[in-house]
Amino acid sequence: MAHRTLLRLLALFTLFSQSALASGLAPGTILVTDMRRDVVIAIDPVTGDRTVVSGEGVGSGVDMDEPNGIAVTSNGSILVIDNGLDALLSIDPTTGNRTIISGAGVGSGLAFEQPVNVAVDAVGTIYIADQQPNDVVFTIDPVTGNRTVFSGNGVGSGPALARPIGLAFEADGDLIVSNIQNDTVLALDIDTGQRSVLSNASTGSGPDFILTTGVAVGDNGTVYVLDGGLLAIIAIDPVTGDRSIVSGPSVGFGTVFTAPVGLDIDANGNFLVADGFFNTSAVYSVDPVTGNRTILSGFGVGAGAALEDPTFLTVVPIPEPGSFALLVVGALSFFTRRRG
Repeated sequence: MAHRTLLRLLALFTLFSQSALASGLAPGTILVTDMRRDVVIAIDPVTGDRTVVSGEGVGSGVDMDEPNGIAVTSNGSILVIDNGLDALLSIDPTTGNRTIISGAGVGSGLAFEQPVNVAVDAVGTIYIADQQPNDVVFTIDPVTGNRTVFSGNGVGSGPALARPIGLAFEADGDLIVSNIQNDTVLALDIDTGQRSVLSNASTGSGPDFILTTGVAVGDNGTVYVLDGGLLAIIAIDPVTGDRSIVSGPSVGFGTVFTAPVGLDIDANGNFLVADGFFNTSAVYSVDPVTGNRTILSGFGVGAGAALEDPTFLTVVPIPEPGSFALLVVGALSFFTRRRG
């Protein structure tokens, strides 16, 4: 545990040393994959204006084909998992240039079959959710592109992964994964890949899941899941597995979701939802207290590149005032305790 804590302190130190501003991405910018247009779009969180970051003539390299999950690394590079290419792409946020870093002939290990999502932990490890027939979570070596099964397919014990899709990290580093096929939310031990049920029809009370998609974890440790069947955001108590609706057709005001997939939380604690359904494609901001839904971009809000099928999204991190100093103090305290 002490070793993991040290690694996270060092990783966060690196994160603040390599500012996202240097990469051309303003902190707080929302990045969205659009699966129909095969592009990555940047959204201004204040105006809702949209700009193509990569695709459709922006950037060089392999053309995207059904981009899905998206994440930002500590040095500001954009990672996109492309289901059509069966590959993980690295995108330069300044030029939009696209490079395959794993899959499609790059890297060794079990081949991708239906990769749908990507996440990066505090120490820079890349995780990929890959659906049937693999039904695994991979870790990816960012230098070689080599793929290692982290959980599933005989690695790690516990309930099986069944079309994993949502990925998010708890405060202790463990990985939360939602399954589409059996509507179960699992917690994966970050050291062993062991799987345990966090919430499903048999674990915890509350509304049953119908179609789990995106996952996010709040500052208080509450796990949030987007359900495309209930058209709602569900809060999960991480201890009991109990479920309650935060926003949906019967909770909160505003346009109801139609086909929600991507979920994240911005610096103000508001939920961000990518909802792609023909003429109502939009990114929503959702008040975590009232459940009220506001269209942040799309469907007549914001100018620029149109959203046609926004799928997954992520937010460029915003460094908190004093965070760097607190990290230094924390690291010094850690080494003092270790030496004592």
